[in-house]
Amino acid sequence: MHSDLDTMHEYIELRDAPRHGRKLAHWDEYASTLNTTAPPEAAHRTTDNHQGVAISLADQPSPANALTVEQR
Repeated sequence: MHSDLDTMHEYIELRDAPRHGRKLAHWDEYASTLNTTAPPEAAHRTTDNHQGVAISLADQPSPANALTVEQR
């Protein structure tokens, strides 16, 4: 799942799950540990989930059908 920090923060905040309390309370510290730019080195599928994405998450290919650039 690829997302930007603003979208991630909003999603975690809206979920209101107790396990995310520390992340939200220390957001800058938590966010500094995330890699939001480079893809993983292993083969993977990518779903773009950031706000304002041109193709909504509902209209993007399902993970079973999505291929990374490396797999095409």
